Amino acid sequence: MGQDYSGAGAAQADFSADLTLAAVLQRWPDCAPVFWQQGMQCPGCPFSRFHSLKDACGQYGLDEGEFRTALARASKQPVA
Repeated sequence: MGQDYSGAGAAQADFSADLTLAAVLQRWPDCAPVFWQQGMQCPGCPFSRFHSLKDACGQYGLDEGEFRTALARASKQPVA
């Protein structure tokens, strides 16, 4: 089911719009503060397994591109 983002070796962060929030937080735990800074409670939320980055940005009224850039900065990885 989906891609495994928990393994090492990914040189670039692929914050695609359909990536689940749980996958982001599992692979790049340093991204949690990015969510909290936007008033999002996604880290720890049981729905993070089902919501994508696109879903969350839409629900919180965030610009998806800017949010993905902030995640890339927090992960210290270039965006793929």
